[in-house]
Amino acid sequence: MGNLIIVYLVAFVYAIATCHPYYQGKNNLDVVVYGITATRHHVSGEIPGFDKGEKFTPTYNPGALIKFFISNRSETDTILPTVRFNGKTGKELLEAGIVSYCNTPEIRESNTALSSKIPPSCIDLYVLNVTDSNFYSKGIRLTIDDRLSSKSFGQDLKIEEHLLAAERILFTSSDMSKHPDGFRVYLRNKGSEMVTVTGINFFESSGDTRKHWWIEQPEEGDAEWFGRRNVVPAGDFNGAYVKTGKLPFGELLVEINYKKGRDRYKEIFNIKPLIIDFSFGMGWAEKDLAGSNAFCRTMSLLHLNTVNGNASGFFSQADKATKYEVKKFARLQDVEVQNRPENQFVSSGRRKIEMEFSIPDYLYDCKTVAKITNDGVLKMKVSTTDGKINITDNVETTAIYILYNEQESDVYDSLLKRFNKLIESEKALGFNPITNDNDFNTLVKEIQELAKIK
Repeated sequence: MGNLIIVYLVAFVYAIATCHPYYQGKNNLDVVVYGITATRHHVSGEIPGFDKGEKFTPTYNPGALIKFFISNRSETDTILPTVRFNGKTGKELLEAGIVSYCNTPEIRESNTALSSKIPPSCIDLYVLNVTDSNFYSKGIRLTIDDRLSSKSFGQDLKIEEHLLAAERILFTSSDMSKHPDGFRVYLRNKGSEMVTVTGINFFESSGDTRKHWWIEQPEEGDAEWFGRRNVVPAGDFNGAYVKTGKLPFGELLVEINYKKGRDRYKEIFNIKPLIIDFSFGMGWAEKDLAGSNAFCRTMSLLHLNTVNGNASGFFSQADKATKYEVKKFARLQDVEVQNRPENQFVSSGRRKIEMEFSIPDYLYDCKTVAKITNDGVLKMKVSTTDGKINITDNVETTAIYILYNEQESDVYDSLLKRFNKLIESEKALGFNPITNDNDFNTLVKEIQELAKIK
């Protein structure tokens, strides 16, 4: 009986600690605060000048980007909410200068085509970018009034940054297409105690970007951990590759549940599932692209795919524009840039390099590095001591080193597959002025002819 009373008291205290009801009136709207994620703003304290450091002291306490995830628990009723934070709507907070940006129902209705209703058993997200922490230092009073049923909800909320942070969420595609079917999440424990991740869930988008809600049916991702499963050591990193299956277009919610001791926490992130590609610029090269086929082929060989300016002469030639994938930075005025000798790199042959840098806990036992150079993808052994990796090597120009757990054989295989695909695309051009003198002479001749044209 005594144990039963203790359990009851613990449950009662936990309910009080997490709910904090304050609303004066009928708290009869069937919604809950599903989660809150706050990211504090930071000021470095110094703005460097060209010739000296210029001190900068803020006249306010930097605020935070705060996201409120609200769940409509009714299985039958849609709600049309008016939401207030400390008694003010998002629009009123903007007008008062308390927030610099917000995403709330009245803002959507007046300025966007996004939905403001929350269907039954769905979650919506409201965002405040608060400029001064004084606004929430004593908590935020959240009130929601449903314009359809005249029911209301209220709750006092404590705004705190989570101990566990998702430093990066990067989407992946198992078939190397543009369609993501998983993501890698990198977690950092900012606390002084170990935390245990109890689950990584995700909520798929409806596929309609105007519907700003998610059905409350989280799917548990199939997680493959980088280090010790489910554990993020104190003051350190860990992460996981989460398989999701092919994801629809639109924002995804990623929910990370974790515990520290007996305390349980939930952190939620909204992110668009996009495969990240990098673009590399060739500068102002409109005339060369339009007038020299050899130049186009050389840029493709070097994977330079972005040109400054409109490049209308190039894009008007359908045979070139469809064959060579080029993006443009438009509305930039042309400038003359001198290619000074000090900005040029000339290889002096192979040189010895020695590097040492810190690594996270989950890589302490790793002894294998994938080395990527123009020669290929190679495995090499390295030494790790006292949380640091030591690499000694001989390279000619550029090398990339990727440290990984040796049991993750798919890491090396995936890198090798990507490298071989890249080499095949380069060979398909049938043109290489770097290694072929005839191709080089063709390139020089065409560029020289173009230089004569004013």
